[in-house]
Amino acid sequence: GDRQCAACGSLLGGPATVLARPQWHRPPQLNTIGWMMIGGGSVALVLCVGEFFAGFVCCVPFVLIPFSLFLGIFATVNGIQLQGTSPPRMGVLRTVAIMQIVHCVAFFDVINLVLGIVTINMLNDPEVEAFLSKASHAT
Repeated sequence: GDRQCAACGSLLGGPATVLARPQWHRPPQLNTIGWMMIGGGSVALVLCVGEFFAGFVCCVPFVLIPFSLFLGIFATVNGIQLQGTSPPRMGVLRTVAIMQIVHCVAFFDVINLVLGIVTINMLNDPEVEAFLSKASHAT
């Protein structure tokens, strides 16, 4: 007989049956992207604080602090929102990923460079694109 999935209630076939995941399932990459944005935002905030104190000690100009502060807050907020039931729009997530990559140029922040590249690759997954498109049209 057929069994029922405990998570979504869909019917499971026998061992030889391969069932496609229904379109409304949340792709697991979204949680990964959210946690990478939270981590990248935290790194940006730490670097922002570090530059603030280095500016006093070494007389370094504070021109990059606003960008790092904005990235830190923007990435963290969108990463947290991505963990919830109403994810941000695809364009917002791509913007955060591009800002993470640009942050490497400003702060030599290799962590955000890697996270931004991996995020863009995950956002290009057709399943993620379809889910975010469906979620943005539902709101």
